[in-house]
Amino acid sequence: MIYLVRHTKPDIEPGICYGASDIGVAGSFMQELHVVKSKLQGVTFNKVYSSPLQRCTTLARELPRSTDIVTDQRIKELDFGSWEMKPWNLIPPGDFAAWSNNYLENPTPGGESYTDLWNRVLDFWNELAPDHEGDVAIVCHAGPMRAVVSYLLQIPDKKTFNLMFSYGQIIKIQFIEAGNWLVTLL
Repeated sequence: MIYLVRHTKPDIEPGICYGASDIGVAGSFMQELHVVKSKLQGVTFNKVYSSPLQRCTTLARELPRSTDIVTDQRIKELDFGSWEMKPWNLIPPGDFAAWSNNYLENPTPGGESYTDLWNRVLDFWNELAPDHEGDVAIVCHAGPMRAVVSYLLQIPDKKTFNLMFSYGQIIKIQFIEAGNWLVTLL
């Protein structure tokens, strides 16, 4: 099985753009960790992959595992470039409109497009998925989780932002046969 695990709540005020910024975990981490571990009861991971951002590595270090954690830049959140760490309401409306009207292809100023994220995440996924052994955890962000789930379930690109994942969300993925995966929300 492959488990996608979204990081817990980050230590940042609501309304701030923080995609690729390295934010720590909120004070509620221990309570959120308890919930994550209860959903994974009885699972020990043979491999644990993590985004290198501390909100992911902090959680990854706490998962039951029989191996070291492997960090991978390809499963980081979308890089919002010059918007990082700015309040969303202070981003120039014209810049935001230009990006949101075609976020698939338009990068944010100094950042990346959703297609950029999609390509790097699926590069990671396609390298991992065929050869994984035992239970594998991938501790990452909502953007990479959307990319993987929409890819596996063939959800059209424009619909991927309809997938909402809460902090600490776990998605269990089981390979059935070529091109066929069972996706379960935990």
